[in-house]
Amino acid sequence: MLEKVAPDKSTFTPVEDPILTAKINVPGLPAWLVDRPRLTGRLTRGVDGPLTVLTAPAGSGKTFLASAWAARTSTAGGVAWLSLDDHDNSPGVFWSYLLASLARGGVHIAAAGRPAPDESIDRSFLIRLVVALSERREPVVLLLDNAHVLTGPAVAGLDFLLRHAGPHLRTVLLSRGRTSLPLHRYRLAGLLTEVGFDELAFTEAEARALAATHHVRLPDAAVAALTEHTQGWAAGLRMTVRAMRHRQRSDARGGPDGHGDLAEYFRAEVLDKQPPDVREFLLCTSVVKRLRPALAAELSGRPDAARILATLARDNTFVAPVPGDRTGYEYVPVIRQLLRTELDRERPARLPALNRTAAVWFSAAGQPTDAVLHAAESGDWEYATVEVVRGLSVGQFLVGPRAARLATSFAAMPADLDTAAAAAVRAA
Repeated sequence: MLEKVAPDKSTFTPVEDPILTAKINVPGLPAWLVDRPRLTGRLTRGVDGPLTVLTAPAGSGKTFLASAWAARTSTAGGVAWLSLDDHDNSPGVFWSYLLASLARGGVHIAAAGRPAPDESIDRSFLIRLVVALSERREPVVLLLDNAHVLTGPAVAGLDFLLRHAGPHLRTVLLSRGRTSLPLHRYRLAGLLTEVGFDELAFTEAEARALAATHHVRLPDAAVAALTEHTQGWAAGLRMTVRAMRHRQRSDARGGPDGHGDLAEYFRAEVLDKQPPDVREFLLCTSVVKRLRPALAAELSGRPDAARILATLARDNTFVAPVPGDRTGYEYVPVIRQLLRTELDRERPARLPALNRTAAVWFSAAGQPTDAVLHAAESGDWEYATVEVVRGLSVGQFLVGPRAARLATSFAAMPADLDTAAAAAVRAA
């Protein structure tokens, strides 16, 4: 008769769900991964201290960068990885997975025991864990992916661990936005290394290397234009060169060109992850190239538009202040294009009204050319032609940097629009 063996409790959470090993394994590296020593070196220097935080939107390459570093770095104390999701915010579940990730990384801390199954912070468990880590001779590096999902008691417990484990724990957080950790304390104490979207952005050389991994060769001018359009956003770059590769194949043998992948990724991983009010704000304000708080308030109907823009910029949500312009903000060009596409897909009837609102605002702000361009996009041709005359913009159809764009915008003007203003525009 076979003896029944009791299951290993360490492989289960307190609610008796088995530990998913995929969440505690370092992710595999894709064949098209680009080696970025400037950033892996940044991580190596960062883990000399207790806390390193990578904050950037989805698709910025945080996970691939950290997993490449973890796979190629040997540390005497071991490397532990944990991929978090929304279901891991319960303290009992979070700490069960953290212990499992440490064990998978070769760090067995049996003296810490197991976390309590309830939602409170088990201070006794945390103290035992700190003491167990303190008895180790070498520090362990812990990488937490999607750290932004942690809130409340789970974050309070993690903060306790970071503050008391001292040099025996080196933690790297990968986050899509602000974490709930009180980073200002670590920043003021000089214990924090921060890497943001600007550093994670691909350089032109890295973009060229990424295209080469997809067997796409681009002239220097095209690489520069693509890097500028995406602002080095990894997902935007990769899916664009992937679409180029698909187009080459489809031209040769027919088939899909892969154009829809980036829009689908953006919708699922970026736009739909936003709170509903922020999602609406992003869509409504995407009709203009440069945003000012007053204009954003008109477009979105949100009197707190200035606060929203500042928060989006601070949280690296593809919005950045315009250099040299104290109140101006801009979307990453490819993000604005994707937002416009999504707005047109979801609510095409709103586009004319939003462009008309922008036209009225620009006219009142003394920016007649922008007013005219948005008036044309609104399709209200009588209003658009009147704005051309009133703003003394007729001459800009003939000379100036926007002549071609103005001519293109008014190419769709109906031939039967019989007004004096329309005749002046038509003549120009």
